Amino acid sequence: MSDRLLTLAATQWEVVSTADATRLDVDPNALAELVRAGTLVRVRRGAYVVGEQWAAASPERRLDLRTRAVLHARAHPGEAATHQSALAVHGLPLHGVATDVVDLVGQVKRGMRQTDPASESVGETRARYLVWSQGLPAPEVNYPICDEYGREVARVDLAWPAYGVFLEFDGKVKYERLLRPGESAADVVFREKQREDMICRLTGWRCIRLIWAELDSNPTSVDPGDDGPGGINANPGNTGPVNLIIRPARNFDFGERYIVALRNLRNADDQPIEAPIGFRVYRDDDITDQPEVESRRPHMESIIDTLTGKAGVDRKSLYMAWDFTVASEQSVTGRATTIRDDAFARLGDTDLTNRTIEGDSPDWTITRVLDQGDPIPPGERGLPSQIARRVEGTINVPCYLDEDGCPSGAEFAHGANGDITWNSSYDRDVVFRCEIPDSVLAGDGPVAPAAVGIYGHGLLGTQSQLTGQAAIAQQENTIWCAMDFEGFAEQDLGTVIAALADMSNFKQLADRMQQGYVNFMYLGRALIHPDGLATDAAFAMDNGDGSEPRQCAGVPRLTKWSDSTFATAAVSFFPVGMCRNSFGPCAFDFGPSRPVTMNCASGKRSCSMPMNGIVPPSPIAAERGPK
Repeated sequence: MSDRLLTLAATQWEVVSTADATRLDVDPNALAELVRAGTLVRVRRGAYVVGEQWAAASPERRLDLRTRAVLHARAHPGEAATHQSALAVHGLPLHGVATDVVDLVGQVKRGMRQTDPASESVGETRARYLVWSQGLPAPEVNYPICDEYGREVARVDLAWPAYGVFLEFDGKVKYERLLRPGESAADVVFREKQREDMICRLTGWRCIRLIWAELDSNPTSVDPGDDGPGGINANPGNTGPVNLIIRPARNFDFGERYIVALRNLRNADDQPIEAPIGFRVYRDDDITDQPEVESRRPHMESIIDTLTGKAGVDRKSLYMAWDFTVASEQSVTGRATTIRDDAFARLGDTDLTNRTIEGDSPDWTITRVLDQGDPIPPGERGLPSQIARRVEGTINVPCYLDEDGCPSGAEFAHGANGDITWNSSYDRDVVFRCEIPDSVLAGDGPVAPAAVGIYGHGLLGTQSQLTGQAAIAQQENTIWCAMDFEGFAEQDLGTVIAALADMSNFKQLADRMQQGYVNFMYLGRALIHPDGLATDAAFAMDNGDGSEPRQCAGVPRLTKWSDSTFATAAVSFFPVGMCRNSFGPCAFDFGPSRPVTMNCASGKRSCSMPMNGIVPPSPIAAERGPK
C-alpha cells in the first residue's frame, strides 16, 4: 500500500493527503507508521510530503512542498498560495523571508482574463493566455488522466480531449524541482518521458511541449533561473533573429499534399512586414533572369493559385507559402509490415488480422536467473526491493538486414524493383530481461499470476532501464520484460555519430529500428504463447508452502497500443494468455460476442471482458479455482 501512495505522490509534486490514503485503502495506523518510519513527513493535519524529498530539500524547497501539501489536503476551490508561499511555489527568490509559514488566500480574483485557479505555474497561465490570444479553443486546465481502472495516474497542464491533444509547459525550474536525491537531470528527463509515453498510451492523444522562449514573441525575454527571476524584456539588447516553430496539432494523412501559408504579418509598430524577396518575386509576378528561380515558378504559382482560388486568400496578404507531400502508407510502413508478416509466417501464423495466436512460439534460451538475495556481480546493478526474480535470456529472431546477426550499421538490401530482399538463413539471438515482482508471492495463498508487459527505453538507452519499473510492477502485479530497442539503443551510438557526420548513413538507423520492432514482437509472442516463456521453469515461483512451484506469468492485458498498421502485431493485440494452476495450462480466447473464455485441461470456465479491450486481473484470478 505504501508503494501505491508513493507512486501517487510522484504524480502530484511529492505530496499526499489523508484523503489519498483513504482512497488507496491505507488505514490510519499504516499511515502513522509511514510517518514514524520517515517515509512520509506530516507538515500539517492531513498533509504529507515524501520523506526523501523533505530531507534533501532547502528551506525554500520545503516551503514549496509544505504549501503544495496544504493546498492539496485542503482542496478548497479557488484557494491559492500568496506572499512567500506563492514565491516558493513558482520557484522565485525569497530573499530571506520566513519559510515556516504557509500563506493562502481564498477565491482569488483573476488578475487577467485567462488566469485559472487550476494552473500550477506562471508558465501554464501564460501558455493558456497564448492559446486564447490565438483564437484557439479553450483547454481543460490541470486535466486528470486515469488508467484503465479509473485511477488517476497523472495530470496534464492543458488538454483538449475533443481534439486528442494535450500541452505541457516545460521550464528549468520544473525539472530542478522534480530532482530526487541522487538523481541527475537526465534521470528526471527520462522519467518525464516515461510519464508522457504512459499518457499517450492511455489516451491516444498527441503531446505538445512549450518552453519559455516559445511563449514570447521576441528574444528579449529571459527564462527564470538561479541568476534571477527573468521576465519579459529582461534582456532588451538581445534582438537577433529567432526561429518560428509551427506545430501541427493533428496527424497528417498518408499521401496527401499540404500547403502552409503565413500572411498578414505585422511588426511591433503594427506595420505590415514585407515578404522576403525569394517569395515576393513569385507572389508579385516579378520575372527574373535567373534560370533557377524561374524553373520553380510554375510550382510556386500552383501553390499561390490554390490558396487564392480554393481558400480565398488575398494574394497580397501572403508573407510566405510552401507545400509538402506526406509519404504514402506503403512508403512509410511497407517495409516494416513486410518483415513482420514474414517473421510470423515462419512461426506458422499467416493471418494477423484474426487476432488469434496460431503456429509456434519463438525459440528462446534462458541464460541466467537471479533471485532476490543472490550475490550481485561487481559493477552490476542489484535487484530493486520490489523484484523477486530477474530472468535473462535470448529470443531467436529472423534477421532482415544485409549482414548476418543484424549488427549496428547493417541496413536493408533492395532488389531491382525497390523491394527489400533478405537472406532467409540470417538470424539473431536477441538478449532480453524480465523482472518478476514480489507481489506474485504476496499473502499466504497460492502464487498470484501476474500480467505481462513490454518496456521500451528512450533514445540511446538500454534494457537495464527496465529496473525503473519496479514500483509499478509490484503495485500492478505485472512482469515487465525488455530488450534493447535496436536502431535506437546505446549499442547504436557509433552509427548515430556516423549519421551526424554524413546523413546518408541515417538509413542504417531507420532500417535497424524496423528490425528492432520485429525483435520486440517476437518477445511479445513468446510471452503470451501457450507454449512460450510461461512454460519455462524460470517463470515458476515457490511461495514456500511446500507445494510445487507455480507459474507466475498470467493473462496479458489486452490494451490497444494504436491504430497504426504496424500495431496489429503488437503484444497487447493478441487475445490469448496463459497461467498454470491445478487445472493445468489454460488458454484464454475470444468468443463470438467478445467474452473471454478460459479453457483448462480439466474443464471450461468463463469470465467477462470489458468492451474497451482491457482484461482486469481480478476476474481471472477469481476463476483460477482452489489450489
